[in-house]
Amino acid sequence: MVALLAWAGDVFAAELSAAANLSQRVAGVGENLRFEIKVNGARQLPAAPEVQADGLDIRYVGPSRSSVMRFSNGISQSETSVTFIYQVVPQRAGSFTIPAIDVAVDGVQLKTQPVGLTAEPRTGQGNGGKEEIARAEIVVPKNTAYVGEAIPIELRLMIDARIRSGTNSKPDLHGEGFTIHDIVAPREEQQQIDGREYKVLIYRTAVTPSKAGKLTLGPAEIAFVARVPRAQRNRQRSIFDLFDDDVFGDPFFAANQAFKAQTRPVEIEVKPLPAAGRPDDFSGAVGQFTLSAEGSPRQVNIGDPVTMKLTVRGRGNFNRMGAPLLSDPTGWRAYPPSQEFKPDDEVGISGAKTFSVAVIPEVKKSAMPQFSFSYFDPVAAKYVSLQSKSAPLAVTGVERPAPNPAPPSADQRADAAIAAEAKPPAAANDILGLRYDHGQVRESFEPIYARRGFWLAQLVPLGILLALVGVRFLRVDPETRRKHEWKLERARLQARLGHSAPGSPAFLDDAARLLQLEAAASSGRDPASIDAAAAIGARRLDEETAREIEAIFDARGELLYAGGGGTDGSGTTMTRERVLQVIERYRQSHANS
Repeated sequence: MVALLAWAGDVFAAELSAAANLSQRVAGVGENLRFEIKVNGARQLPAAPEVQADGLDIRYVGPSRSSVMRFSNGISQSETSVTFIYQVVPQRAGSFTIPAIDVAVDGVQLKTQPVGLTAEPRTGQGNGGKEEIARAEIVVPKNTAYVGEAIPIELRLMIDARIRSGTNSKPDLHGEGFTIHDIVAPREEQQQIDGREYKVLIYRTAVTPSKAGKLTLGPAEIAFVARVPRAQRNRQRSIFDLFDDDVFGDPFFAANQAFKAQTRPVEIEVKPLPAAGRPDDFSGAVGQFTLSAEGSPRQVNIGDPVTMKLTVRGRGNFNRMGAPLLSDPTGWRAYPPSQEFKPDDEVGISGAKTFSVAVIPEVKKSAMPQFSFSYFDPVAAKYVSLQSKSAPLAVTGVERPAPNPAPPSADQRADAAIAAEAKPPAAANDILGLRYDHGQVRESFEPIYARRGFWLAQLVPLGILLALVGVRFLRVDPETRRKHEWKLERARLQARLGHSAPGSPAFLDDAARLLQLEAAASSGRDPASIDAAAAIGARRLDEETAREIEAIFDARGELLYAGGGGTDGSGTTMTRERVLQVIERYRQSHANS
């Protein structure tokens, strides 16, 4: 009996088989195909195997199962036939192979045969034929341009209006030697082309050539999804023919299919910008522009900033545009500008760019600073220079003189004051003669110490002594007290510098203030009035230390007056250790002088 059952099992195992089949061996790119793995003779439902092939999008749809009873030598066996169904979509043109697939059935390892597929290049398929359902193109306004010129372009995707379609991705556009701007969301139109109705998706962008020569833009690929009609019964059936053809009576009832429409490349002849006549202040702006300027406030003191708002308006390559420059920087100190761009179109090649520049008058002025801006006009094929208009400005205050040799220190002046008090009395001939006209004198035998006048007279030298002490206190103590306050503040700043972020506004402000206090100890000047030149002039410094001190003051000024308003944290590139070393060298220069 055991032998009989073993023989029956062997017979059953010998009937197991697995085979693969593809609905079409030649198809178009993006076309839906049906791939089947049919397993015969299984007693238990096996697991669906994983199918993968490079260049093919393969997705498992589900199983189809049927069972039959077979009798062999009086023994009945239930055999199961299982068909695993997959959807296959070619992603590109070429020849592909779905490899042999391993299938585990009832403890037996089966293998299918490999299946070949040829995918033909095509845009799409409609009604089961090779009819084109979509096309794409690049539209350029001209085929010649200059280096740096912003060229507006359109990418157009035209889909047969009878096809239900959509897209949620941007076109893939490449071009060596071009900078490609952002591609904006498409605008949809209906157009009739060659007698057919199309839904047209128009993507707008701009490209800027970065080198001269004959450059190629594209091709571009635009992905979209379309719901194409199912194949008819007398044609090759698609995977969705598993269902009733008359579902909802909709001849378009089918799954969305992925397609890609590809444009033809476009050649653009790019000319270099001419070297002849190029202005010194040309920064790379190409287009057509205007310049306006506005400054505020209209009345300042020397050393106070004037904010200039310079607006460049027009059409061109705003992303490569530099700020206007001071026409005559004499007597002015300008800081790096901030900038803001407001486009007038969705692509960003027309609009207005405003530069905010802090400019500090160092001498008296009667007019706002003027700025120049140059650009290349590709239509006129020449450079154009613009100058901002002049506007009245009142600058008051005292101009700072050139730095003088360092005056005596506070300690030296205090010592001089003490020495002056200790001078010997002046010669007798410097004293006025005594006065004897006391008026009427009344005789008295009362002891002198008992007299009221005696004690009143003692108040005179006491008052003189108190006056001398007061004069000494007023002459020396305020200076000493101020020096002590500066010393305490220097200690606080030194401690803070060890914790502030290098390059931050707080760090640079504390570093500059510490240098001001050190310079004030040498010069006796108000620390707030000391700038880089005064700090350098107050000590004997080597060139490197002088340059680094000037760099600290400049970085602090940029954070206070530059476009970021002192909040961007860019600051100086010097590290904390480097700044502290500079301050220490400055302090030692006073001790060694």
